[in-house]
Amino acid sequence: MSKRENYLVQFIADKLEIACRRIRLSQMGTKAPKVYEAAGVLRLGKSFGMECDLLVPAPGATIHDAFAFPRDANQGEVGQLIPEDQHYQLEALEEDGTVWTHPALTLGIRTLSGAYKLSFNARYVENVAKVDDQAYACRLTYVEDLSLPKNLVVDEDRPDGSHFRGRDGSAGRLSNLDLTYRRRYVASGCHRGELEARAIDGTLPFHVDSRLIETFQFCTAVPASPICTEVAHGSHRSILLMRHKPAQRGLVLPPQQGSSADRCFYQLATAFYEHSCLAGDHERLSPLFGKVCSIFELGAASVAPIALLLCVAVEGLAQAGQLSGLTSASVAHKKVVTDALEAMLKNPAFAELAQRFEKAKTGADRRTLEERLTALFPMLSQGGRAKDVLMLLKQAGAVTTGEIRAWDQLRHPSAHGNWEVKEDSFQVDLDKMYKILTLVYRLVFFQIGYQGEFTNRGERGWPPGNFDGKAAQAHFVLPPPPSEEGPVGSPT
Repeated sequence: MSKRENYLVQFIADKLEIACRRIRLSQMGTKAPKVYEAAGVLRLGKSFGMECDLLVPAPGATIHDAFAFPRDANQGEVGQLIPEDQHYQLEALEEDGTVWTHPALTLGIRTLSGAYKLSFNARYVENVAKVDDQAYACRLTYVEDLSLPKNLVVDEDRPDGSHFRGRDGSAGRLSNLDLTYRRRYVASGCHRGELEARAIDGTLPFHVDSRLIETFQFCTAVPASPICTEVAHGSHRSILLMRHKPAQRGLVLPPQQGSSADRCFYQLATAFYEHSCLAGDHERLSPLFGKVCSIFELGAASVAPIALLLCVAVEGLAQAGQLSGLTSASVAHKKVVTDALEAMLKNPAFAELAQRFEKAKTGADRRTLEERLTALFPMLSQGGRAKDVLMLLKQAGAVTTGEIRAWDQLRHPSAHGNWEVKEDSFQVDLDKMYKILTLVYRLVFFQIGYQGEFTNRGERGWPPGNFDGKAAQAHFVLPPPPSEEGPVGSPT
């Protein structure tokens, strides 16, 4: 068994122990940093990440030193949770020269006679190295099964003594990547999933792991995160072992299922991945996925919060990316609105109306008529509403009237907490939610220019549907940036 295989098996079983000839912890945020150093063992497991208890010799240490640490911890700026000088960088060196690091840990320090006992833990630990050969590839190891199309035929003897021949994995071309997903078994019969991507042209985003993770979270509607990421980018190599974040499938179903996924899964994944890469090589979420990721994380949520998040996702997508200019007003537009408000407030009749309003209002809102109008007028300063953008997209063939209507009927009740799912109308409300989910996916398809099949949950029976994002974009004239005379775009 290779060192990599042994480490992964032990890590998944929560039994990985890495003996280090030197563990060094260096204080951050100070000109005279404290450095603790000793030999020790890092304990790693998918359930807890990384933890360690380190005994550091400290000749002359006494009980008086124990009282110095709490005083140091109380220092810091107002509003700062943990001062920077309470963080320590980790560098752990194995016997074979492998180095494991973490950028910022906090320590639990206990003073013993002639030694300090340090305790620390972290969600992840990383190994970064430089090598001579060049490679461009990424491998992600999962505990959950990814719901990818099973199109890979395997013929293998398994560690438990059984033999399997059949479809058990997935393979396809994702942009410039040859991608393979396999399940790796161990003697106990348990398995892990490994997603491997290799660049065919020697080009790879530096954060390719982040781009692939969010691509498959979107395409499968399961927020599965790997427990291990391995990236080869030129001569740069990195391995990240991290605590497992359990993922659950909820009411939100993926954009493709059945025959649609079998035929077009990698087309959708390619479109989403390439758009995420073009939007910027972010270590965290890409801007587009940030608008929709929350809808996949409600495995045990009730219907009402899911409806709210779906409606919010529509609102965000209708004002994101290339559509953002449609809700922005020109400087001239805003000036007209400001002048209109001033003219109204200066009108001689307004004072008399304001007095009548003070006598007439009986509700909880005690604001004056002027205060209410001042709060209302900013709505006129917008270039357009999300609903206006959706109507333009409907004319371009990107969304449907039924999907817009379902969103419009649920967005306000779900946002204000006065929408209740009733037994006699449950199926009607559920159908509306799936229309809104389809609307969310259509908006993403438009943004990424996806061309291919999807599962149309806006229609009865959820039949396969076709979407041509390039054609919709071609029929849609995007506005120029807001200016003094900037017009609002419209479909041709």
